[in-house]
Amino acid sequence: MLRLQRQKSDLGLKITDLRSQYYVQAREALSKANAEVDMLSAILKGREDSVTRLTVRSPVRGIVKNIQVTTIGA
Repeated sequence: MLRLQRQKSDLGLKITDLRSQYYVQAREALSKANAEVDMLSAILKGREDSVTRLTVRSPVRGIVKNIQVTTIGA
């Protein structure tokens, strides 16, 4: 009977230890994922700014109806 109680106690400690290790690994993975999200957000913000700067806007509101494109040498 005493041996079974000791085994039960040992198994309880192992479960607690494994759960603790799992939480540590999960926190590390979460922190790594958050760092990657922050990095990608910064890159995305820069790219959005580049796209905004490349957008051609008219100083006058309206619709372009007949536009002819001319290029050098064409």
